[in-house]
Amino acid sequence: MAGGDAADFARAQPYFAALGSTITHCGETGAGQTVKLCNQLVVGINIQGVCEAIALGRAAGVDLDKLRTVLLGGSAASWMMDKLGPAIIAGDAAAGFRIDLMFKDLRLVQELAQGLSVPLPGTALVTTQYVDARAHGEGGNGNQALFCVYDRITNQRRG
Repeated sequence: MAGGDAADFARAQPYFAALGSTITHCGETGAGQTVKLCNQLVVGINIQGVCEAIALGRAAGVDLDKLRTVLLGGSAASWMMDKLGPAIIAGDAAAGFRIDLMFKDLRLVQELAQGLSVPLPGTALVTTQYVDARAHGEGGNGNQALFCVYDRITNQRRG
């Protein structure tokens, strides 16, 4: 995701190619950052949905591995459910993309949205959960550790 003059983007293409395989010119300067923030908005809300579904299934006594398998087979399928669902089910908070980094991105999303007068109530809600995780010393944990907030909310501690 990059923004800027198209000719400059074309000249920088070899450098971008060394960094990754999916390279998209998103428009003028700042457009790449905006697209990145939109991505993080979806990521934050998606991981929240995955955590909520697992918390609900757990409270109802559903086999969580089967829940995940079924959800991956339908319209609830997502990268988060596929890749981070097993860690959430296992209670594995190991760092990947950290809570602190996601919180920073969600703060930037909200700053951009407020500057453009775009209300983002879902982003506001998930941001409060990242604040909760950080307040409990979980900022260095992986993004999937948002499940810890749901453990507290549902009073269902893991063994």
